[in-house]
Amino acid sequence: GLFVAAPFSPGDEFQINTAREAAAVAVHVYDITGDVVVNLTEVRADRNYALVWNGVNGSGELCRKGPLVAVAVLTFEDGSQEVIREVCLFEPEGR
Repeated sequence: GLFVAAPFSPGDEFQINTAREAAAVAVHVYDITGDVVVNLTEVRADRNYALVWNGVNGSGELCRKGPLVAVAVLTFEDGSQEVIREVCLFEPEGR
């Protein structure tokens, strides 16, 4: 599963857990219009991942408050993938 703090603030993490060992995980974060905010990747074999995001978008600016869609893509050794989606509220000021 994909677990996200509610609301999500800079420095929080996307926690991803899977039933079988994955070779890598990527988390793609989109804003409400569908534009990519940030892509996070970790390449290592594991069943549990925690990807920290500082709240900064690809342009180096702090993301605005509002709903975001996090999409975790787990890639397994055999090349197969599992996709998990979660909607979260981003709160740049913290909780």
